[in-house]
Amino acid sequence: MKELHPLRGIVTTVTTPFNDDLAINWSDLRRTAQAALEAGVAGFLAPCFASEIDYLTVEERFRMARELVAVTREAGRGIVLPNVRGKDAGDCVEQAKRYLDLGVNGINIFMPTVTQESYRELVAAVDALHPPFLCLQDTKDNELQAPLVKELFDEFDSLRCIKI
Repeated sequence: MKELHPLRGIVTTVTTPFNDDLAINWSDLRRTAQAALEAGVAGFLAPCFASEIDYLTVEERFRMARELVAVTREAGRGIVLPNVRGKDAGDCVEQAKRYLDLGVNGINIFMPTVTQESYRELVAAVDALHPPFLCLQDTKDNELQAPLVKELFDEFDSLRCIKI
């Protein structure tokens, strides 16, 4: 039987620290992440809605992940799990590739979907990238049903958890 991802502890979101001019304060982001790891968190779900993902440019999203990966590597512990969502499956797969190239520890799919089949196709495409682990996020729009989650869990090796 396939095992769940051995994640223990709190995976927290990271709110984006903005300067007065709304530029991201990257040193504050790193300090916040270091303090969270010192306090015992297991990792970071970021970028995500709580980190103002809709207000970040695409490049800022990837830089946030890169900065957090650097902090966790320096600390010798912690994971980085970015949200992947987009206008279509192709956009999501491209994001996942870029995040994986940065050295993230997993991918969180946050994708409202129209059909179960299109959702399955997205999971298959991201799984084909061989992420260390894949997490699905239930949203009010897609309302992942338990039978589908079980089928996907059984079918795709990297799928190890669900965020609800």
